[in-house]
Amino acid sequence: MKRKVKLHLLVDVSAAARAAEILSAQGMNLSEAVNLMLHQVCIAQGLPFEIRKTYKSMEELWVDLPKA
Repeated sequence: MKRKVKLHLLVDVSAAARAAEILSAQGMNLSEAVNLMLHQVCIAQGLPFEIRKTYKSMEELWVDLPKA
């Protein structure tokens, strides 16, 4: 069995709830989805999706995201 580490993440409440609902319909929970994303970051050697706009800060990115 692979060793695991416990992560404590601060995420947007509504985005987490909506994502949990969507993932649940696909038979996956948030923990499994985060684990999958981390593996994909390692494979891609970066984010496993394209970001089409450059942001000066994370705050600017969050303002630009659609509300969940």
